Amino acid sequence: MMFWTPSLEFIVAVDVATVVVSIALAVRFARLGHSHPATIYYAFHLLVVTFRLISLSLGADPLFTPTRLTSFFEPVTTEEIARASLVADLALAIMTVAWIRAAVHETNRPDGAPEHVRRLELRFIRPVLWLFLPLGVVGLLLLAANPLVDSTPVDFGDWTSSGWLGISQTWPGLVLLALIYWYGFRRALMAAMAVYLLVMVYQGFHRFRFIIPVLLLCEIYLDRRRLRWPSAGVAALLLSVAAVFFT
Repeated sequence: MMFWTPSLEFIVAVDVATVVVSIALAVRFARLGHSHPATIYYAFHLLVVTFRLISLSLGADPLFTPTRLTSFFEPVTTEEIARASLVADLALAIMTVAWIRAAVHETNRPDGAPEHVRRLELRFIRPVLWLFLPLGVVGLLLLAANPLVDSTPVDFGDWTSSGWLGISQTWPGLVLLALIYWYGFRRALMAAMAVYLLVMVYQGFHRFRFIIPVLLLCEIYLDRRRLRWPSAGVAALLLSVAAVFFT
C-alpha cells in the first residue's frame, strides 16, 4: 500500500525525468550504440511504460475497465499504476548506473574483451544448420499458408495450435541469419531470406516473424561495418518496420 497516491500527471513527470536523465548519462558515459543492451532497454521502457503512462494521463482506459474487458477482473487502479511505474523507473536508474560502470571498466581494460568470451563461430552454426533447417523447411511446407496452393495447412488435430509446431516456421529464418552473420550478405543467402520473409508476410499474423529478422539483419549490417549508429538508409528501414509493428 502507498501512503500517498500521486496523480497520473505527477507519475508521467517522474518517469519522463528519469528517462531523460538516464539516457543523457548513458549517452555521455556508457558508450551507447545500436546493439548496446541499454539502447534496446530504453526503447522497451519508452514503449511499454512512458508512452502508456502518457496515454493514460490523456484519458485512455486502464486495463480491465468495464469499457475494455470484463467482469472477471477488477480495474487497474491509479495506485497500482504508480507503484509499477516507480519500480520501473528505479530499475531503469539502477541499470543505467550498471551500464556506466561496465563502460568504465571496459575502457580501463588494456587487453580488450576477456579471453573466455565465446563468440558465434561456424563450428557452432553447422550442427544447428543440419538439424533445424530441414525441420524448419518441413514446418513451413506443412503449417504455413502458401499463396501457390489452395489447400489449407495440414491438420494435426490438437497439436495444430501448439507452439511447439508453430515455432518451427521461424527456424529457417534463424538459420539464415546465422549464416549471414558468418558469411555476410551473399546473394544466395539474401535471396533465400527474401523468400522466407515474403512467406512470413503472407501469413498475415505474428508480425515478429518478419520484424525480428529485419531488425537482426540491420544489426548484422551495422556490426560488419563497425557502425555505432544506423545510417540514413538503415534508419529509414527501421522506421518502416516500426510502422509495420504499429499497424
